[in-house]
Amino acid sequence: MKIGINVMSSIREMREDFEGTASKLKSWGCDYFEAMSDWGARQETVDHYAQFTGESYWDRENTLKRLEYLRSIGMDIKGMFVFDELLEEQAKDLGIYCRDNHIGYVVLSFLDYGAVDEIYEKISLIKKVSEVLKDYGVRLYLHNHEHDMNIVTDRDGRDKAMIDVFLEHLSPEELMLEVDTGWLIYAGIDPVAYVAEHEDRIAILHLKDIVPDFKTRDRDKIFVACGKGVTDFKALFNALSPKKRDEILYVIDQDNSQGSILDDLRDGIVYLKAL
Repeated sequence: MKIGINVMSSIREMREDFEGTASKLKSWGCDYFEAMSDWGARQETVDHYAQFTGESYWDRENTLKRLEYLRSIGMDIKGMFVFDELLEEQAKDLGIYCRDNHIGYVVLSFLDYGAVDEIYEKISLIKKVSEVLKDYGVRLYLHNHEHDMNIVTDRDGRDKAMIDVFLEHLSPEELMLEVDTGWLIYAGIDPVAYVAEHEDRIAILHLKDIVPDFKTRDRDKIFVACGKGVTDFKALFNALSPKKRDEILYVIDQDNSQGSILDDLRDGIVYLKAL
């Protein structure tokens, strides 16, 4: 099993020593990265997130410099998180950028919506952007948080999870899922059952583990290394058909640590590769 890491998991360490951190992760078995880019974001949004880490999102030039180094040591950047704020107007340039640099997918994660009508506005945006990106061989995925599982009443009067409204109105060619296991559990959803039910819409599993008493803790203090929390990863992988297990990507996405994030990432990689 090849294991990637979302760079948010080690963004501080990479800011201080990118090459050293990347080399450590490679030596522990990390095969590729998923970048956090500033594509589609207004400057105030980039500034907002940067105040927490100093450099939450990589700009386009730095992404390419880092990509060059990663490929020189046998690693890669498979895809990038992007924002939706300016995505429609940037879609063509983004497609060219990804095509020319062999980056295969982009992920929407921080969609700002609440009311049902806003969900349909995002659906319209995704249709337009995915249509542009496909001309450049780039796929568009949606990453879930716990609020994406909230129940809403759609325009036809049916109660369903917000994310299911997206799936109903967007084809697999327009949108696939990057399923975050930890946020499913946090939302009270069994990730094993969810993965089995939605297999045909899953492109990536974001592997996140959380503590058993997550309901009593602050949201940002629930994360542990994969294999040290409540997630049954073996059952999760077995819920997928053999063909699907071989097709999808696996990316560790640990938001923070109770101790050392690098130690947690090392332990998580070793644990997952041993399954």
